Amino acid sequence: MAVKTEKKYILTNRRSGKALTANGNEAVQLTLNGSDEQIWRAVPTEGTAVQLINKATGLALCLGGEAEDGTPVILGEADEWKLTTTTKGFRKLVHAASGKVIDIKEISDADFAPAQIWEFVKGENQDWVAEEVEKEKKAPAKRAAKASK
Repeated sequence: MAVKTEKKYILTNRRSGKALTANGNEAVQLTLNGSDEQIWRAVPTEGTAVQLINKATGLALCLGGEAEDGTPVILGEADEWKLTTTTKGFRKLVHAASGKVIDIKEISDADFAPAQIWEFVKGENQDWVAEEVEKEKKAPAKRAAKASK
């Protein structure tokens, strides 16, 4: 059985070009600044789901209430999410229990616009680019062999 590995991502909204960011206990979009508040650890759980844990706060993405359209996405106890790939190579951040996706409230392009869940509607504000960051750098096998001599 293959070992699942944890990855770290910056999640950028397709429509606004802004990153999903921890702002206190809220999940908002903000202009990309490279801060730890914009880095999310995808920690594998059972099946294909992950918990999305913020690097700066150590808190996870979860719902701030019942899984209804417009429920805010906040930081707290971990919910499970699926990062599904769309036909155009973007990702949907799908709440595993409800099947609803993360989008930006009122299709806003503004900094600090809150994230929420909503039914899938093919909107660009529901598409995300998951850019992997902080990859471990490994030396090529030949270089490593030479170094050990």
